[in-house]
Amino acid sequence: PRSVKNLAPVHLYLGTARVVARLLLLDREELLPGEKGFAQCRLESPLATERRDRFIIRSYSPVTTIGGGIIVDPFPGRHRRFRQPVLQQLTELEQGLKEDRAFVLKKLDELKLSNFSRLEKATRLSVSCLESILKEMELSGQVIKIGESFTGYNTYRQWERLITSELERFHKEHPLFSGISRARLKSLLPSSISSKEFDTFLDKLGQQQRVLVRGDLVSRFNFIARPSPGDRDKLEQIAGIYRQAGWVPPAFQETLAAAGIESSRQDEFESFLLSSGELVKISEELYFHRDTYREAVEALGRHFRSSPTLTLAKFRDITGSSRKIIQPLLEHFDRQKYTKRVGDYRVAVNLKS
Repeated sequence: PRSVKNLAPVHLYLGTARVVARLLLLDREELLPGEKGFAQCRLESPLATERRDRFIIRSYSPVTTIGGGIIVDPFPGRHRRFRQPVLQQLTELEQGLKEDRAFVLKKLDELKLSNFSRLEKATRLSVSCLESILKEMELSGQVIKIGESFTGYNTYRQWERLITSELERFHKEHPLFSGISRARLKSLLPSSISSKEFDTFLDKLGQQQRVLVRGDLVSRFNFIARPSPGDRDKLEQIAGIYRQAGWVPPAFQETLAAAGIESSRQDEFESFLLSSGELVKISEELYFHRDTYREAVEALGRHFRSSPTLTLAKFRDITGSSRKIIQPLLEHFDRQKYTKRVGDYRVAVNLKS
């Protein structure tokens, strides 16, 4: 009888095939005669195999039989030695009735997220067997279905912690933002996740009251933007300037700077003013106070109650404003589907009277 040391070269025989391999012993430095242990076979050339296939090991030189074994994972990730989670997974793969379930879960842990077809190829299980296992593990909570793909519970919780931790950090650093963009959160997870799958993942977190999704923005479920006393004073100052300016609003960036808001926080203040409804963004350069905007919509409604069409010049006269203000305002109304431009005229579309 001969022992086998870690990374010793051997001949591996499987069926009629033979290939030179090195045995990476995962739980010891040397496998003594009569012992058994887990090893990863580093092959010099590819070898077709299936789970549960039996093989024979012979020494490299002279060629004498050392022992044999069973394939528990024909498509493993690259394992590192003496890692208890790896050894635990491999131990579970050995067990009788739990073997296939443990194997599927191990593959999902490696793949992170997989559709049925990819998982079928990775496990080499029959379609009916894999369907039964996934259904059983989904019911027990070991597997989570995201869209048409599957992930293990541990991976799902890891992603959940990544998302919620990022939201906690973001809300702490930017208390006036109502949320963070989907794209920014998606970048935290593996690139293999499609946008549709990520949206489904967010929906699940929303159902569990972990996050709140509003359009493109995502926040902690119970998050409410609460300005500090200092920020509140600045917000009221800006709103007051726009309320007083009426139909001749000032330049937005200049107003923020005059209120003492540093450039790094201007987007945050803009987000709060718009999401709270205090200001309405008409174009990239034009913002209205909500009172002025309401006056504009009411004036639009009054006009269309007595006339089927509207020109820019007419609305300029109605409001007493300038072309510089009225042109982007009417274009904004078009985007809101309040009006529709037909040549030089506009007609009402979804404008409530």
